[in-house]
Amino acid sequence: MNAPPIASEETAGLAAGEDADCNRKSRQVTILPTETQSTARTKERYHFDWVWECLAWLLGAATLGALVGIIATARDQSAGSWRHQHANISINAIVAVLSAIVKGTCTLIVAEGMFELSINHSTH
Repeated sequence: MNAPPIASEETAGLAAGEDADCNRKSRQVTILPTETQSTARTKERYHFDWVWECLAWLLGAATLGALVGIIATARDQSAGSWRHQHANISINAIVAVLSAIVKGTCTLIVAEGMFELSINHSTH
C-alpha cells in the first residue's frame, strides 16, 4: 500500500486555486547568507581603512614638508625678528605642533601596517 504524497506549499496553493506563476513570483526573495553580508561589510571597512591611511600619509608628508620649509626660512633670522614677523608666535611652538602632527600620522600608519601583518600572519 502506497502512502499518499505529502503536499508541498506550492501544490497546496495550486489545490486551493492559486495560479502557479503568481505563487512563484511572490516567493522570489533573495536573502544573502550571513557570511556574504559579513564579507561585504569587511571589504567595505577594509577600503575605508585604506582611505584613512592614505590621508594620514598625505597629511604627514605635507606637515613634514612644512616643517622643513619653516625651519629653512627661519635659519638666518633671530628669534625676536621671527616672532615679530609671525604674529608673536615663536618658532619653537610651531615646530612642536608640526612635529606632533607628524608623529601622530606616522604612528597611525605604522600601527595599521602592524595590524595588517598580524592579520595576514594569523590567516596563513
